Amino acid sequence: DPQNWFMSAVSDPHDFDYDPADTNVAQAVAGNNSDLGFIGDVITCLIPYTDDTLIVGGDSTIYMLRGDPMAGGQIDLISKAIGMAWGQAWCMDPVGTIYFMSNRMGVFSLIPGQQPVRISQGIEKLLQAVNTGTHAIRMIWDDRHQWLNLFISPTAAPGATTHYCYEAR
Repeated sequence: DPQNWFMSAVSDPHDFDYDPADTNVAQAVAGNNSDLGFIGDVITCLIPYTDDTLIVGGDSTIYMLRGDPMAGGQIDLISKAIGMAWGQAWCMDPVGTIYFMSNRMGVFSLIPGQQPVRISQGIEKLLQAVNTGTHAIRMIWDDRHQWLNLFISPTAAPGATTHYCYEAR
């Protein structure tokens, strides 16, 4: 069920009762039992942007869920050509710009409501060799230095982690 998404009840992260006796807007919800339905792609990551906005990274798409799914929320397509790498291959700076590794091994910036912008042109050839089946990708924003840290670590056996740094200034 890789296109399905699940949310606990509001203010109760342990309540996943999708069919309570009394239906209400605060109950747990899943894509397959809501009016919003499935995401049209394999879900690879979830980015909590604000209390009312969730960015859903897919294998080859990006969606934005706005509002409460049980109270008129909606899912909007951001990109049908660019997806997000699996896991924590994203981070956010203090002003709300999201940085992520794409399904095509490029680094992008994203301001919700706009199209993603590629920022990794200078290291594209180095990133093309990354295999997400054998490596984990992790991104962390460093506010003190105003830069993005990109770590690529082997998962199958101990090995060296590759580290890239993108200075936003």
